[in-house]
Amino acid sequence: SRVYQKLVDHFPEWYVGHYFLGKAHAEQGKFAAAEIEFKKTFELNPKVEEPRFELIDLYMTQQKDKDAYRLLNDILIKDPQNIRAGIVLGHYYHTIGRLNESRERLRNIGERSTSDPEIVKSIIEFYFNKKKYDAAIIILKGMQDGASDNSDISYLTGVAFDKKGNPEQAIKFLKRVKPG
Repeated sequence: SRVYQKLVDHFPEWYVGHYFLGKAHAEQGKFAAAEIEFKKTFELNPKVEEPRFELIDLYMTQQKDKDAYRLLNDILIKDPQNIRAGIVLGHYYHTIGRLNESRERLRNIGERSTSDPEIVKSIIEFYFNKKKYDAAIIILKGMQDGASDNSDISYLTGVAFDKKGNPEQAIKFLKRVKPG
């Protein structure tokens, strides 16, 4: 993080440097410093989305659910069709026990995933890269309600179960994958 700190000190308007400094702080458990850098990133470039999701993840890690929810709502007010925000909100609803809302949101995203492969890619990037397999499973199983024949969703669900060390469930979902 020292390299990024030097860079943002030298180039204070370089939003990418603030983003990477925020990520470095988050990885080191310096959550307050990470929050400042992520906010600075989208202050400097309001169009960039990734730091908002990093900040949401940071809030959820710290169990600052109201802050995470507020930021998700801000994203969805500006872009009601934002897939990633919808996925994260569906998972958030699940974690706080609002299961009907979670199911409905994830089912709708599952329905949309049949025509938009970027949805499934978004899950891989956000949840698999962070090794948050429990969250990925909740989301993917919810999406399957809206796209039960989607092989990509079945495959990823199987892989997530395998990563969690649950081969029986992994096989159950991997058997649903259609060749081609």
